[in-house]
Amino acid sequence: PDITNHKHSPSTATGYHQPLLILGVQQFDLSPYDKIPLTESQLQVSSFSDPWYKDYLVKSGTEGFWHIQRPRQEERAWVLVDLGTEQAVPLLRVKPRTDFAEQMWFGYTAELEASNDKQNWTPLAVLGVHQTNLTDDWLYFLVGNLQPYRYYRLSVWDIYFFSMARMELYRFR
Repeated sequence: PDITNHKHSPSTATGYHQPLLILGVQQFDLSPYDKIPLTESQLQVSSFSDPWYKDYLVKSGTEGFWHIQRPRQEERAWVLVDLGTEQAVPLLRVKPRTDFAEQMWFGYTAELEASNDKQNWTPLAVLGVHQTNLTDDWLYFLVGNLQPYRYYRLSVWDIYFFSMARMELYRFR
């Protein structure tokens, strides 16, 4: 798909080269990867609806989810992760909300970006989700990033995106 004509594409707005288009898959071999431990203090979000806070994104178990503010105020919803140190993140894993998978983004309307100063963002990949056969199972995005960054931001431009249950970042073992 051509994202260059998408008026909300951050990669065209900032003048960066067009990042890779990565389609999420629901089956993936995690054996070469380690999950990066995250706590809610490492997260910032664009908004939330009480009581569905950002901390659900990194909790264990299946209860709870992060839900953006309703009615939606922002042009894009985002989750920013501060890893504390620079680390390469080649894999992103997200989980749709249980029984509400339709509240995820659809099409190539999300982007994973990285930065070392929270000012200058490098687009790593445009992330796509196909609505066909989408369940509340994990979605894997192999973005292939080998460059270490301290901050990672998932930006979602789909105006119909409202919630997500979990988000995980992975590094190579």
